[in-house]
Amino acid sequence: MRVQESNIDFSDTVTDIQDSEKQVQPSVEVIRDLKELEQLRPEWDSLAARVPSTVYQSFDWLYLWWKHFGSDANRTLHVVLVRAGGGIVGIIPLMLESKKLFGVKVSSSLRFLGCGVRNSSKRGLFDNYSPSDFLDAIIDPAYAPQTIRAFLTYLTENKDSWDELSLENISDDSIFRKELLALLEQNKMHYTASKADICPRLNAPVSMKEYLASLSSGVRRRFSQARKLESESGNASIETIGSAQDLDAYLDELIALHQSRWNTLGYVGAFSDSRFVGLQKDILHAFYAHDWIWFKRVRMNGATVATRLGFKYNEKLYDYLSRFSDQMLSSKIRPGLALLLSMIEDASEWRYQTIEFLRGAEPYKFELTSVYSSLWHIHIAIPQKGNSLKRFFARRLKFYESIRYRFLLEFLTLRVHYKQHRTPMFLVRYVNFRMKKYFDSKG
Repeated sequence: MRVQESNIDFSDTVTDIQDSEKQVQPSVEVIRDLKELEQLRPEWDSLAARVPSTVYQSFDWLYLWWKHFGSDANRTLHVVLVRAGGGIVGIIPLMLESKKLFGVKVSSSLRFLGCGVRNSSKRGLFDNYSPSDFLDAIIDPAYAPQTIRAFLTYLTENKDSWDELSLENISDDSIFRKELLALLEQNKMHYTASKADICPRLNAPVSMKEYLASLSSGVRRRFSQARKLESESGNASIETIGSAQDLDAYLDELIALHQSRWNTLGYVGAFSDSRFVGLQKDILHAFYAHDWIWFKRVRMNGATVATRLGFKYNEKLYDYLSRFSDQMLSSKIRPGLALLLSMIEDASEWRYQTIEFLRGAEPYKFELTSVYSSLWHIHIAIPQKGNSLKRFFARRLKFYESIRYRFLLEFLTLRVHYKQHRTPMFLVRYVNFRMKKYFDSKG
């Protein structure tokens, strides 16, 4: 689904925006220096804790993302702060990314911190895929219209410093998305908006008994099997992380299980990207200090056979990463499902609002809930900015980068098949894998 509005001169909108609400004049400042950003932590955490926001807008998540993904010669911080009523009422966490062709800059994009980026020194799966499921601004709802107007006024007054605003993974629920699109419509500003992934969520049950009774008989049966894991197997147990010293060991087990499973299926796996490994290690320690980590595993015969990582934030649980070994277990033991059931039970006991199952329409999610939100990508460009030759090269560079990313993924996938099979037959297996994927997508 795409939406496209009329195209007018961007500068014409400044007066419209300012005249629409003269009684409130928020101030805008931009953070471009990392040390200034670090000093912002207390105010950032305070705002994020009291307004609608996700764990991916927390200071630690975005600060550590910048450390592992963002820092690059072609990117600079561009965090927009809106102040009113004596404090910060809005944070739009952006960066300014320059695209160059043969060393010549052809475009500058404002993008959310936390998105998928290509680094000059490290490349991988997350070159074009965000490690953050929800990206958004952090806005006090009481000041939402004024904040968005101030932000757009800032953009129009500084249009010589950027060519496009490209925002991804913004939820249906986002105040920023709703107010931004409404104001763009009102002022007839040119933009495109397209739906991307869906994110199922479960409203945390008040009563586990009633919730389980509402599920289909097949799901109830599997949950019943999972619940008996410890009592019937005799040598299996569910363990929760006990101290900060356990973090690295738990993560290493998750990485091993995750990569083994996905590589066996012929896929690259998220932890093939070294930037993602570094981000998760730092996130675990930072979040553990805040008591934001939910991390459990199933041990059987002295080995870890399943593990599940989630985040606790603003009375929500985020089911972030999980994996289990299907090579060591009988069909009647469901360790991955046992951990998911444990997460739902914890959310119910803690009286949390929701469990976010995050991006992806996997069938098991819709066996547990029918509720979901959609993610949006929004793109705003300055009409007719720059010469036609520059715009031509900018479009060609985007096309080149998309092709380069496809080739990178194919190379990484081919390498996975080689490591799995070694023999010359790996090429046959790779072709079969790709053909199956092709026909599945057509079917």
